[in-house]
Amino acid sequence: MGLELGTGQLEQFWHYYQEITAGNKRMNLTTIVDWDEVQLKHFLDSLTAVSILGTSLEPRSLIDVGSGAGMPGIPLKIAMPQLQITLLESTAKKAAFLISTISTLGLKEITVLGGRAEERAREPAYREQFDVVVS
Repeated sequence: MGLELGTGQLEQFWHYYQEITAGNKRMNLTTIVDWDEVQLKHFLDSLTAVSILGTSLEPRSLIDVGSGAGMPGIPLKIAMPQLQITLLESTAKKAAFLISTISTLGLKEITVLGGRAEERAREPAYREQFDVVVS
């Protein structure tokens, strides 16, 4: 995909996996919890968006609608730290998980927005404000 991940990024993916499995005990984040499967079916799948985004170091804004456990937004942020990402999640428990995970991973320029997409899309602060939308 044209990405070269450093040791720090690989460690972030490992810690993210740990957060997912721990959070999955409290709420239903994913049925896929095996390390090898998570790498392939969650992390790698999330990174397929790189083919659309390109590997430019130029900052771009991205919103992940219905982020759930943070995919594809968090894997994209780990792999492409220059992205400015908003994770939109309507479930309060999942939004709290995302906030905690972002803090644990030490990610910057990534925010969590609670609410439903249909409602937030009507707000001028969020309407037509992103370069890329993923879901």
